[in-house]
Amino acid sequence: MSAEEPKPAGAGRWVKIALVASLALNVAVLGLVAGTVFSPHHGKDRWRHHSDRGLMPMGLHVYGRAMPDADRQALIDAAREHGIRRQDAREELRGHFRDMVAALRADPFSAERVMVVLRAQHRSVGARIVEGQSLLVARISAMSPQARHAFADRLEDRLERYAARREDDR
Repeated sequence: MSAEEPKPAGAGRWVKIALVASLALNVAVLGLVAGTVFSPHHGKDRWRHHSDRGLMPMGLHVYGRAMPDADRQALIDAAREHGIRRQDAREELRGHFRDMVAALRADPFSAERVMVVLRAQHRSVGARIVEGQSLLVARISAMSPQARHAFADRLEDRLERYAARREDDR
């Protein structure tokens, strides 16, 4: 550029803004990576709990966490084959809670209506739990004695860790 040609106005400002935005993005990514690496939940076990969500509608997630991956996945697959899906269970539960809110707001209030909603919720949740228990017993029955003992050890360890965390929270 010669001395006679003027500098384009604002070009330096946009470059500075772009550099600051780039730096902010890099720092954010670095923070995410560092947070993941230094998290107390870092490692294989951190992601395992996401894969046992399919067991929650049946009340089996604690058992699922103690199972080897293959057994846990087989139990989830069996639940799906029997029509037990987490999304369906959640939607059904939401419906029960919507009914409860309506019953609580009703004027005049009816304790009988509240009981009807609670009983319907109990029936639907109870049915999934009973079905899940049957699937769990079938899966455990298919285990070898060694695998069953290892499962018991992992379950006991999970329960002890859970109790220790609860004790720390007090």
